[in-house]
Amino acid sequence: MYFIRSPKILKKLFPDIIWDSCGQDKRLRISFDDGPSIHTKEILSLLDHFEIKASFFCLGSQVKKFSEQFQMIKDGGHLIGHHGYAHLDGWRTGRDEYLQNLLLSESVYSADYFRPPYGRMTWPQYRLIKSQKLIVMWSIMLGDFDQRISQHEYMSRLRRAGSEDILLLHDNEASYPKNMTLLSSIIANHKILN
Repeated sequence: MYFIRSPKILKKLFPDIIWDSCGQDKRLRISFDDGPSIHTKEILSLLDHFEIKASFFCLGSQVKKFSEQFQMIKDGGHLIGHHGYAHLDGWRTGRDEYLQNLLLSESVYSADYFRPPYGRMTWPQYRLIKSQKLIVMWSIMLGDFDQRISQHEYMSRLRRAGSEDILLLHDNEASYPKNMTLLSSIIANHKILN
C-alpha cells in the first residue's frame, strides 16, 4: 500500500523536506527513481525532444552498471540525486547501515539531493541525512510500478496533478513502458518546470 498524494501531516512533521516545486513558476516537476537502466536513453530522448528537464534519483549500483546512461543524464542538465546504493527500506534498516548505503552511493557519484527508497526513513536516519543532503520527496505517486493498476487509473491519478506537484515515475524494467505512456500524457497535458 502507498499514498497517491503525500499526506499533509507529513509535510508539517518534516518541513525541511522538499515535497513540491515550491511555487517556482507554477509548473509541475517530473522525477524518476531507481535508474539508470536500459530504458534511460528513451526517457531522455522524449524529455529532450520537448526540452524538459527532470530529476533523477539514482541507485549507486545502477550507476555502476549503466555509467553511459548516467553520463547522458548529467550531460542533459537534469537534476541528479541519490536513492542509495541499494534500494533499502529505511524502516527495515538500522541507522548506520542506512547511512553507509548512502555513503557508498556517494563514492560512486556526488549529489546534493537524496530521496529515500519507498519514501521511508526513521527519525534518526532523517536527522542524520538532513544534515548532509537536501531530502526530496514527491507529492504524487503515479504508481507506474504497480501492475494491478489500469491505464484508466493512471490517467485518473495524473488528472489530480496540480501546478506545483512533483510527480514520481520510475526508470526501471517493471515500470517501462507504462511510464513512457504516462510521460507522454504529462507532457501533452501539463506545463513542466524546467
